[in-house]
Amino acid sequence: MKHISSLYLALFSLAAVLMVAPSRADIPIFEDKISLYGYIAGSGQQLWRGYAGEPTTSDSTLALDAAKLGLAFNFAPVSARVSFYAIGGDTWDDNDFHLLEANISCKVFDTSTITFGRFQSWIGYEAFDIPDQNFITPATTGYLGIIPTFHEGVKFESCFSGIRYGVAVVDSVYPTPGTPYRGSGDFNDGIGFEVYAKRTIKNFTGMVALGHQNTKRGYDTNNFMLVDPPDNCGAKDWVFDIIGEYKLPAAKAAFAAEFCHRTTKPKDEYVFLFTRFTTYFGMLTYKQGMSAKDTLYVRASAGRMTGKLGNIGNARTEKIIQYQKFSVAFNHALSKYCDLRAEASYTKYKSEFFGWWFLDDQEKETFLGAQIVLKF
Repeated sequence: MKHISSLYLALFSLAAVLMVAPSRADIPIFEDKISLYGYIAGSGQQLWRGYAGEPTTSDSTLALDAAKLGLAFNFAPVSARVSFYAIGGDTWDDNDFHLLEANISCKVFDTSTITFGRFQSWIGYEAFDIPDQNFITPATTGYLGIIPTFHEGVKFESCFSGIRYGVAVVDSVYPTPGTPYRGSGDFNDGIGFEVYAKRTIKNFTGMVALGHQNTKRGYDTNNFMLVDPPDNCGAKDWVFDIIGEYKLPAAKAAFAAEFCHRTTKPKDEYVFLFTRFTTYFGMLTYKQGMSAKDTLYVRASAGRMTGKLGNIGNARTEKIIQYQKFSVAFNHALSKYCDLRAEASYTKYKSEFFGWWFLDDQEKETFLGAQIVLKF
């Protein structure tokens, strides 16, 4: 279990008080101009891992998952947000404390907004913030993951004929596992862009998003992701995401589907002579309201990464890794400021390269967990 920092304790105490406080979600500090927001979440988890030709291993944890504390400023037509994020347990990053949101927005032409600073990506259906999530674990796994994280730049959002759309110029299209809470911080290593369009027609909502970056950064041969080594090989990255959601209000149910395709093309044959990486990810989610406080979720997801070999053979495509995951979760609202959720999931892996077990010899994973989320 990781050390519980003073920030965790402070946020936990504040959130515990807010569960019984007659306040709204955002706590006003100065009239309606400045408000406080955030959450803290902790969980107990049991994990069983199965490896090729080896006995199943198990691991249990009881720890705080993450905490967020932010300030929202609203001086119309200008608004701003700044938040700090602390994460516990096993993380992508060695650092536990992060500046998350840091942006300023200006409303123009009534329906349009321009935002500068650090903000969230539009790519990905599942939420970044724990209170907005339906499951304890994400539908994706490892570097196949597509969850909207953060980068820096400028974005414009507006609405036309019922279509909500946005355009952003950013320093990195999709942050790497080493830096999921910020972009590269440097436009000199390649400027990227993101665009999206979203439309709701009666009970159906559809969204498409596209991201691209031509970067000068190099590659890490251990995880096939963008990093910052001295080598200046770089790559071209394209990400396409399509999302659909259909609600059945009378049945208190909803269906959601997502498909994401990502292509990464190194500028030279730096990683095992691969000249292209292609990632596919798909997800189906079903939501069923059982009462005013209870909700059941069922999710099926799968992903696959392939690599195209350049100078070996006839530039054939080799499978690098693939997985399938099935999850069931139950959420109960203890109060307006406190949610309790439980999840059971099973994941099957297959990682091969030239017919040999490559990145890891893990074949399967079973997860059981319970999580409490205090929010304000």
